[in-house]
Amino acid sequence: MTEAEWLACEDPGTMFEFLHGRATNRKLRLIAVACCERAKPFVPEDYHDLVDTAEAFADGRASVADLEAIRARHHRLDGYPDRATFTPLPTIPLTGRPIDPFAPLVVHYL
Repeated sequence: MTEAEWLACEDPGTMFEFLHGRATNRKLRLIAVACCERAKPFVPEDYHDLVDTAEAFADGRASVADLEAIRARHHRLDGYPDRATFTPLPTIPLTGRPIDPFAPLVVHYL
Protein backbone atom coordinates (compact mmCIF):
# COMPACT_ATOMS: atom_id res chain seq x y z
CA MET A 1 0.00 0.00 0.00
CA THR A 2 1.40 3.38 -0.98
CA GLU A 3 1.08 6.53 1.12
CA ALA A 4 -1.51 7.86 -1.32
CA GLU A 5 -3.54 4.64 -1.04
CA TRP A 6 -3.29 4.81 2.76
CA LEU A 7 -4.49 8.41 2.86
CA ALA A 8 -7.37 7.64 0.51
CA CYS A 9 -8.38 4.42 2.28
CA GLU A 10 -11.70 4.54 4.13
CA ASP A 11 -11.73 0.92 5.30
CA PRO A 12 -10.04 0.41 8.68
CA GLY A 13 -10.01 -3.35 8.07
CA THR A 14 -7.81 -2.92 5.01
CA MET A 15 -5.55 -0.56 6.94
CA PHE A 16 -5.17 -2.95 9.89
CA GLU A 17 -4.52 -5.87 7.53
CA PHE A 18 -1.74 -3.87 5.90
CA LEU A 19 -0.22 -3.04 9.28
CA HIS A 20 -0.44 -6.58 10.67
CA GLY A 21 3.06 -7.64 11.61
CA ARG A 22 4.56 -4.36 10.40
CA ALA A 23 3.48 -1.71 12.86
CA THR A 24 4.77 -1.23 16.38
CA ASN A 25 2.38 -1.10 19.32
CA ARG A 26 2.98 2.67 19.44
CA LYS A 27 1.83 3.09 15.85
CA LEU A 28 -1.20 0.89 16.44
CA ARG A 29 -2.06 2.93 19.53
CA LEU A 30 -1.78 6.18 17.56
CA ILE A 31 -4.07 4.78 14.87
CA ALA A 32 -6.53 3.76 17.57
CA VAL A 33 -6.35 7.28 19.01
CA ALA A 34 -7.00 8.75 15.56
CA CYS A 35 -10.07 6.53 15.19
CA CYS A 36 -11.32 7.61 18.61
CA GLU A 37 -10.71 11.27 17.78
CA ARG A 38 -13.12 10.90 14.87
CA ALA A 39 -15.73 9.48 17.24
CA LYS A 40 -15.41 12.28 19.83
CA PRO A 41 -18.49 14.14 18.57
CA PHE A 42 -20.57 11.06 19.43
CA VAL A 43 -19.09 10.53 22.90
CA PRO A 44 -19.86 12.60 26.01
CA GLU A 45 -17.12 15.13 26.80
CA ASP A 46 -16.53 13.39 30.13
CA TYR A 47 -14.71 10.67 28.19
CA HIS A 48 -12.53 12.81 25.92
CA ASP A 49 -9.65 12.75 28.40
CA LEU A 50 -9.43 8.97 27.92
CA VAL A 51 -8.39 9.52 24.32
CA ASP A 52 -6.05 12.37 25.28
CA THR A 53 -4.33 10.18 27.89
CA ALA A 54 -4.08 7.27 25.45
CA GLU A 55 -2.38 9.57 22.95
CA ALA A 56 0.01 10.84 25.62
CA PHE A 57 0.80 7.22 26.55
CA ALA A 58 1.50 6.29 22.92
CA ASP A 59 3.84 9.28 22.65
CA GLY A 60 5.62 8.49 25.92
CA ARG A 61 4.16 11.50 27.76
CA ALA A 62 2.04 9.38 30.13
CA SER A 63 2.90 6.26 32.09
CA VAL A 64 1.10 2.95 32.34
CA ALA A 65 0.03 4.09 35.82
CA ASP A 66 -1.52 7.26 34.31
CA LEU A 67 -3.40 5.18 31.76
CA GLU A 68 -4.61 2.69 34.37
CA ALA A 69 -5.68 5.50 36.71
CA ILE A 70 -7.82 7.23 34.11
CA ARG A 71 -9.34 3.93 33.00
CA ALA A 72 -10.18 3.07 36.62
CA ARG A 73 -11.73 6.50 37.21
CA HIS A 74 -13.89 6.26 34.10
CA HIS A 75 -14.73 2.60 34.60
CA ARG A 76 -16.76 3.64 37.63
CA LEU A 77 -18.91 5.92 35.45
CA ASP A 78 -22.08 4.68 33.78
CA GLY A 79 -21.60 3.94 30.11
CA TYR A 80 -17.83 3.38 30.25
CA PRO A 81 -16.76 2.26 26.76
CA ASP A 82 -14.91 -1.02 26.76
CA ARG A 83 -14.63 -4.01 24.47
CA ALA A 84 -17.90 -5.50 25.74
CA THR A 85 -19.71 -2.25 24.98
CA PHE A 86 -19.27 -2.72 21.24
CA THR A 87 -20.05 -6.43 21.01
CA PRO A 88 -23.86 -6.37 21.24
CA LEU A 89 -24.41 -3.01 19.54
CA PRO A 90 -25.10 -2.99 15.80
CA THR A 91 -25.10 0.82 15.71
CA ILE A 92 -23.63 3.74 17.61
CA PRO A 93 -26.34 4.86 20.04
CA LEU A 94 -28.27 7.97 19.01
CA THR A 95 -26.68 8.12 15.55
CA GLY A 96 -27.96 5.03 13.79
CA ARG A 97 -24.47 4.59 12.32
CA PRO A 98 -23.19 1.02 12.13
CA ILE A 99 -20.47 0.04 14.59
CA ASP A 100 -17.25 -0.71 12.78
CA PRO A 101 -16.26 -4.34 13.40
CA PHE A 102 -12.79 -3.07 14.30
CA ALA A 103 -14.07 -0.94 17.21
CA PRO A 104 -13.16 -3.61 19.80
CA LEU A 105 -9.66 -3.80 18.32
CA VAL A 106 -9.30 -0.03 18.64
CA VAL A 107 -10.41 -0.20 22.28
CA HIS A 108 -7.88 -3.01 22.86
CA TYR A 109 -4.97 -0.85 21.68
CA LEU A 110 -6.02 2.02 23.91
